[in-house]
Amino acid sequence: MPLGSRLTFVFLFLCSISNIDLASTASRKCEDSLATPLPYSSFTGSSVYATGYGAGYAKLNRRGGSGGWSPVDADRYQWLQVDLGSRKKVVAVATQGRYSSADWTRRYRLLYSDTGKNWRPFLQDGNIWTFEGNSDSEGVTRHELLRSIVARYVRFVPLQWSKEGRMGLRVEVYGCSYWSDVVSFDGQGVISYRFSSKTKKIKFLTDLISLKFRTSAGHGVLLHGEGQQGDYISLELQRARLVLSINLGKGGHTAVTSGSLLDDDHWHSVLIQRYRRNVNFTLDQHTQPFRTNGEFDHLDLDYEISFGGLPASNKPSSGGRDNFVGCMEGIVYNGDNITSLIRRKKVDTSSFRNLTFSCSESRSFPVFFNSSSFLQLPGQGDSDTLSVSLSFRTWNPSGLLVYTALADGVVEVGLADGKVTVYINVTQRKNTRSNLNDGQWHTVHLNALENYAMLTIDGDEASTVRTAIPIQITTGGTYYFGGYFLRTNTPPLQRSFQGCMQMIHVDDQLADLRAVEQGLIGMFQNVSLDMCAIIDRCVPNQCEHGGRCSQTWDSFSCICNGTGYRGATCHTSVYQQSCEEVLHLGRAPGGHWVDPDGSGPLQALRVSCDLTGRGTGTHAHTHTHTTAVYAVTSGADYCEQHIAYTCRMSRLLNSPDGEPYTWWVGRANEKHLYWGGSGPGIQKCACGIERNCTSAKHQCNCDADQRQWREDAGLLVYKDHLPVSQLVVGDTGRAGSEAKLTVGPLRCRDFWNAASFISPASYLHFPSLKGETSADISFYFKTSSTYGVFLENLGTTDFIRIELKATSVISFSFDVGNGGVELTVRSPSRLDDGRWHRVEAERNLKEAVLSLDGRYRDARAAPAQGHIRLELFSQLYIEAGPPASGAAPRGPQGTALLGETNLTREELVFSFSTSNAPAILVYVSSKTQDYLAVVLRNNGTLQVRYSLGGLTEPYTIDLDHRNMANGQPHHVNVSREQRSIHLQVGRWHCNSTQHNATQHNATPHNSTQHNATPHNTTPHNATQHNKTPHNSTQQHTTAHNSTQHNATPHNTTPHNTTPHNTTPHNTTQHRTTPHNTTQHNTTPHNTTQHHATQHNTTQHHTTQHHTTPHNTTQHNTTQRNTTKHNTTQHNTTQHNTTQHNTTPHNSTQRNATHHHTAERR
Repeated sequence: MPLGSRLTFVFLFLCSISNIDLASTASRKCEDSLATPLPYSSFTGSSVYATGYGAGYAKLNRRGGSGGWSPVDADRYQWLQVDLGSRKKVVAVATQGRYSSADWTRRYRLLYSDTGKNWRPFLQDGNIWTFEGNSDSEGVTRHELLRSIVARYVRFVPLQWSKEGRMGLRVEVYGCSYWSDVVSFDGQGVISYRFSSKTKKIKFLTDLISLKFRTSAGHGVLLHGEGQQGDYISLELQRARLVLSINLGKGGHTAVTSGSLLDDDHWHSVLIQRYRRNVNFTLDQHTQPFRTNGEFDHLDLDYEISFGGLPASNKPSSGGRDNFVGCMEGIVYNGDNITSLIRRKKVDTSSFRNLTFSCSESRSFPVFFNSSSFLQLPGQGDSDTLSVSLSFRTWNPSGLLVYTALADGVVEVGLADGKVTVYINVTQRKNTRSNLNDGQWHTVHLNALENYAMLTIDGDEASTVRTAIPIQITTGGTYYFGGYFLRTNTPPLQRSFQGCMQMIHVDDQLADLRAVEQGLIGMFQNVSLDMCAIIDRCVPNQCEHGGRCSQTWDSFSCICNGTGYRGATCHTSVYQQSCEEVLHLGRAPGGHWVDPDGSGPLQALRVSCDLTGRGTGTHAHTHTHTTAVYAVTSGADYCEQHIAYTCRMSRLLNSPDGEPYTWWVGRANEKHLYWGGSGPGIQKCACGIERNCTSAKHQCNCDADQRQWREDAGLLVYKDHLPVSQLVVGDTGRAGSEAKLTVGPLRCRDFWNAASFISPASYLHFPSLKGETSADISFYFKTSSTYGVFLENLGTTDFIRIELKATSVISFSFDVGNGGVELTVRSPSRLDDGRWHRVEAERNLKEAVLSLDGRYRDARAAPAQGHIRLELFSQLYIEAGPPASGAAPRGPQGTALLGETNLTREELVFSFSTSNAPAILVYVSSKTQDYLAVVLRNNGTLQVRYSLGGLTEPYTIDLDHRNMANGQPHHVNVSREQRSIHLQVGRWHCNSTQHNATQHNATPHNSTQHNATPHNTTPHNATQHNKTPHNSTQQHTTAHNSTQHNATPHNTTPHNTTPHNTTPHNTTQHRTTPHNTTQHNTTPHNTTQHHATQHNTTQHHTTQHHTTPHNTTQHNTTQRNTTKHNTTQHNTTQHNTTQHNTTPHNSTQRNATHHHTAERR
């Protein structure tokens, strides 16, 4: 980059950010090794390659047997399983290859289960997560789970393995013990918890309820409480979704739905936190905050609350609802451990036939199909009756369910457009009801015999489809489920099904899928047995602003019609944020829609935009939603609203008791007693301010109470009180009294907030951008520079950046953990033309988009699987400098810049990140052997070297405070004018040392002022100084060989000083060291002021000139306790200071600036 280059531009930014909740991490205290202490028998595998390769040898860092586990086959059906002995909390896993071999696992998936059946895959970022494994046999790869899991069995499933050898695994599981009381519900028993035997009713202002549940049923009441006043709270499963209903009183019914597919027979956690009408509803770490309807805060319940169903004493309003079938654990209600009370028989369990404290194993055996799967099962051949049934769940509208060949034709059952369709010998086709691809379990039963067939869905006999068939049924004896790959003359409905099946019956017999898994019957390909890993990609709903979510098996899409927002997730408003933007686009003044908070939660509002003599005006109508109007006033620099009271014998503010007859209510629902033309706290009208009211005794024209028509009108301009929401008129009802009240529209202007950046070191900083899964940034800019960074925010590895990369190229780059992504937009014309240009950037779960001036666009789809959260921790910088990324060049890999110029000043600004040291970051040289070098030394610390004409050795600046070869971005700014050097390092860390003062030799005398230079001096015999730290201005040291300056003595008026007690500061005493002293042009310091005795010095004149090099003599400094001086600049004709010697001290400051007195090394 050329030295001395500057980026100067004016920057307008409008930043809208959505955020979503932060992910919790596993507790660091729960870190026991769970696998290593287990016996050999606790490890099992899908197969064993040979003796010595058994699963029991797969312990981390162990060398027993052949040094780990290896299976006999090399396919994706292999697994290594660990039985932890009981349910444990697991927070991390680690893997290693087989000892001293070429066998290891490069990638794998993690499954877990309570029973060794009905496996559940570990999910992260909405997908079945793939863990990175090993690249050799000895390295250990550990992964902290984003969310801890609770399980007894953990299974490692290799997906990729060593290319040089085979699969090989040694593993460890980290976590701790887990225990909780479990209660089994059979659909008949209900637990009734009574609050108190003495109290029949109780009022709750707050509630805290937590529990975990597991079920295979899609319906059932988990808890219910009700009161005689109509209050209630209910938690219920409906269509495998959890519904929380609360009513705190009349008109207060509120129902919120959360979750999906909760009938998967896996554990799910629930937490309900209520304070008055504010509720947090959390299901599996996803929290939905909401506020209940109505106006009441207390929950009034009768003497009991029930778990597992409705109590025997339930009110008729409760309705007939199913009881819960499944298991619950960890039930806590307002501090009471209900499950513990059940075990101790402290609650009513009389409705249970057989109360058990264990959870039975799942009876289902699901099969998980992907796009290239099939399952083949045998059936009875040469039969004249065909009977097949199954349950399925899917999101895809189409897919093959069953295929079988007959002696004379084929039968296919599948989904088409969400309907179950039967093809018999191709020509016959029958459809059932639609929308069966809703993710719920549905059953299909096909019977075909003689010359007709019947198809029944979900056991609904009334809707059974019957059809005549043209062929005689003679079964072939082989059935394919989910897909097949036979070459036939007639193409099937569709060869793939994506979803889950269970309860498969052939010839009215339940298929033994465990025997299939063991290879005893049938066959399968690319299916996962004993697992259903269907994912609801619309829960939680990633479509914003009311957008409707629809999904297929591996993706979702948002329908934004009618929302006022656009984009893949309905994130970006289709409207501008202010009238300035509307008119900037060339649209005519008049009525327009604006969205004051952009992509924020507020809806757009209709306003009138006009061009006034003072700029662009925005007129918001009073009937507009108040929250949106508040956003307008908050964003405007100036707002006004006209108000007028026309009267005849109707008083306005004056009343006998001092309380005004009329007042108005504003933004914060506060009563205001001033009128238009006046201001807050002044109970007057405009005429009272201007002293021209009708009556001199009153402050308003109408308060004169005259029979003639009068008016008090004016503008309300205190925008924090606007808009006017209510008006109260009090002086009414008297004979002859008349009045008319007029409230004008709210008018606001000056939304166009701009900032100018005139130096490469200029920047603004804000709190870190919070847009983990969805964020958008928009701004206007104009510049005459050819490159520079607009915006930057950093994390440990994640980052986001927008920059001008060339005269016509805008770049948007980011990294969420999957590797850097860069979008670029090229303009056909130059962007350094001094005109306004608009940049819009958005990143969400679906895509990233960059647009320029609304015409040029680049988009990039998000990967199907990978990290999705943008995790940043640094401040958000709006800046003018170059990007803080890229490794520093080392040796011959660097870039050389050649030029011919004789510089007396330069400014070098750059950023770098590297893990290599030593390294040359920048090297600039000349033919006269002058040079500037910025390097990293062996220990990673930064060193700046200057070699200028006249110096026998290079002048160096060392920053020894930290290792900067740590892979993190660092910013460096080196500026020089003549021999004065200024160095600034770092923007994100605060561990730099700032030197705020060097030694001053300031004596009142008739002397010649010198621009002192760093030079080789005899060491000072200095004593310690107690120096009060202060914020000084920058001090410039001039680098050349100079001598001590002997000041000419003069006659001063004697003066006495009194001791001063300085204000204590947190500083460290410094002993002065040998260094080259300079005289500094110090400016007044912002310090704690002390009272000092005035010194009367003789006025004298100084002559300014540059000193010539000469030999220095030794300086003897005296000890003194410095006081706060009201010092003037030292280049003055009159000094009000005494001589003082100060030493540099250390202060910690963000963006620390280092001032160095030049020193020979």
